[in-house]
Amino acid sequence: MRSYEEKFKALSLSNGLPVAVINLHVLGLEIGTYERIKQYDAYRLRNINHPILKDYFDINSHIWVSPLEERYADAWDVAGLSKTPGSHLDHLHSKAVANAQGYGYVLLFSCSPGANMSAANEEKNRKNLADPSHALKHRLLTADELHWRKIWGLKKDLINE
Repeated sequence: MRSYEEKFKALSLSNGLPVAVINLHVLGLEIGTYERIKQYDAYRLRNINHPILKDYFDINSHIWVSPLEERYADAWDVAGLSKTPGSHLDHLHSKAVANAQGYGYVLLFSCSPGANMSAANEEKNRKNLADPSHALKHRLLTADELHWRKIWGLKKDLINE
């Protein structure tokens, strides 16, 4: 039976999928034109300029939200987006990690509950190891293995799959 690492290496990844940005200036400059979602610190894209983001998300499948915004589910609803039944609204890059690293906005989307929950321990570890100046060095954060698992709806333990 193949290990998780062997199975994951067999999957195809795109380099450069954005999951967090340091501020709204970078969101507009590198991701696309956005508009604020009423009274929330959350933004919906009007168009997507980033070629890799455009391959995976359309303007009706995600919003960008401050990791400090507590009413992100309300912002999602006000934006008029629908959620897949039984799914979770997920900050693709953990909001706790984003805060610890200095990111101002993260991508929020509807994902598999199993994939979301299986990432929890890894995200807690990442928060504890987070570099507070990371966003200053990398104003746009791109997806790594953890983010891709959440996008694809994969749990960490694939040994029995």
